[in-house]
Amino acid sequence: MDKESYDYLVKIVLAGPSGTGKSCLLERFVKGRWNDEIQHTVGIDFASRIVIVGMGNQQKRIKIQLWDTAGQEKFRSVARNYYRGAAGAVLVYDITNKDSFCELSSWVSDIRAMAPSTLCVVLAGSKCDLQEQREVSTEEAAEFCSAKQIASAHETSAYSGTQVDDCFLSVVSTILTRIELGEIDPQDQSLGIQYGDLSSSQPSHNTSVTNWWASITNWDDLVRLERQTRSRCCL
Repeated sequence: MDKESYDYLVKIVLAGPSGTGKSCLLERFVKGRWNDEIQHTVGIDFASRIVIVGMGNQQKRIKIQLWDTAGQEKFRSVARNYYRGAAGAVLVYDITNKDSFCELSSWVSDIRAMAPSTLCVVLAGSKCDLQEQREVSTEEAAEFCSAKQIASAHETSAYSGTQVDDCFLSVVSTILTRIELGEIDPQDQSLGIQYGDLSSSQPSHNTSVTNWWASITNWDDLVRLERQTRSRCCL
């Protein structure tokens, strides 16, 4: 089996206030490393990783397309466009910064206003290695999830790797479960999910149908498609 083959392609966005460590979480999850030289995201960043979910003959290979959106206010209008067609979202705050946690309600509203109604959201509290600087308790995070109907909360550290994989696998597992329950239809590609080449359920008449985001394999592709979109808008 080709190591790049997969059962489903899933689009997931990272969102949250600036400085909460979204790009560092992405770096840790995709490349397995800590990078203390990452700069603030300008507009959108992009990466992907294939993960295995499930046990035994129920295992599925899921290719996750991760869209890291800028948290600075001046870029929020740009970031909102990328919430469309997302199957899942990782909403990030900094456990050492209470203000970042207090801003989350507006981010939830933004994401849900633009994304499909089937969107699965998980909460990620970053920088949990800095316990002595904590300003947000785990109880507060749990209460927020309950109030906003967020699937789960995770306290993560891009520095140590704590709970980073668990956080992303949680949202993917929830999406996969909802597919299996019939709550999400992968044939409806507006929901941020697409059949891969390993899927036995893929309808033959849909093999030539792709979403614009499904054709992206690297950052250069994303830049190219953005430029094409802008060019069409200016005609």
